[in-house]
Amino acid sequence: MAEGENGLTVQVYEERLKQLAGEKGRGKDSQVRALMQTVELAYHGGLDLTKHKHGDGRDDALKYAEMYVNTQAGAQVFDSKLDSHQKTASCFRACIKVGGKSGLGQGEPLSGMGQLLDIRRQIAKKQGNKAVDDAANTLLRWARLQGNANRAFGEEELREIARKKVPDIKTAAEIISGARGVLQKLAKGLAANGNASDQSQEVQDAIGNLTTRLVNIAKEKANGSQGVVPPTPAP
Repeated sequence: MAEGENGLTVQVYEERLKQLAGEKGRGKDSQVRALMQTVELAYHGGLDLTKHKHGDGRDDALKYAEMYVNTQAGAQVFDSKLDSHQKTASCFRACIKVGGKSGLGQGEPLSGMGQLLDIRRQIAKKQGNKAVDDAANTLLRWARLQGNANRAFGEEELREIARKKVPDIKTAAEIISGARGVLQKLAKGLAANGNASDQSQEVQDAIGNLTTRLVNIAKEKANGSQGVVPPTPAP
């Protein structure tokens, strides 16, 4: 195994992981630092996803999730059947996967990880912490996406990942209009960047039905019913 730029070996990683686990919950960025160390060591070949590396069904992710949980102050003993502990192992697994991913370009994915967190800090500085998720969740979102991509993400993609996702609150008309727009692109051969096309009568009928519904919603709103579908009268 090659040694990391910061002298990161498996032994050093384990020592740092225990230290960071002990800091968790004390207002420090210990969680994201632990995940970053995991990505880095996987990049240098010290961690992988070999399924039975440490016994029956125990890979590196499970081993170090257990170490992390058991080291936390006052933590219960790691139980791989608990949802919360499975989630912890899944987080480690995502970081190992992306760290060990090849073919993304020189210095990747470490370069992308550093750029992502820099972008997150910039957004938080300009727009406040409400504009971003915490650093650990941001890194994990990136790890899961980048781990399944065949190229390194560019700056704009990293910026989108760094922004906090705000749930859309849409009206029925907005949802229907969006669905109609997707079908219209499909009918014109413009969907999926021009890779999907369907000029069938069924698609045309669906567009027509959605258009009719939008017209009716507008009429209902004008009459004060706010686009709510009236109940079907009892027979």
